[in-house]
Amino acid sequence: MSTRSYAGLALSLALAIAGCTRSDSRKLEQDAKEAGQAIEKTASDAADATKQAAADAADNTKKKAADASDAANKAYNATADKSKEVAGEVAAGTKKAADATSEFVKDAADKTAKATKKAVEKTKQAAEDAVKKDRQP
Repeated sequence: MSTRSYAGLALSLALAIAGCTRSDSRKLEQDAKEAGQAIEKTASDAADATKQAAADAADNTKKKAADASDAANKAYNATADKSKEVAGEVAAGTKKAADATSEFVKDAADKTAKATKKAVEKTKQAAEDAVKKDRQP
């Protein structure tokens, strides 16, 4: 119910009491007017409080959103930094593995060459021995 409705109700109540004296009527009229003003002030105060609460909520939401954005940026930067660090470690590990593989392949090639040379020498010696046997009377 609006403020004017309360004032109208109070005024109607005042006029309904027709049997009252003029001073009583004035007193009732004054009381109704004051009651209407009090109701209007209460409604105005409630509206102001609602506006203030809404403004406070909006400010709080903006602050929380800014804080969340800052936290997200910090997390992104921390993740990027850690990714760079891990990438460097992975690259170093990959280089070590490549170097070790290179050394392994080089050693294997050297051993294969030595074994092949020995096999060639043994085959050559066996061929020479076979020729010597054939020449013997």
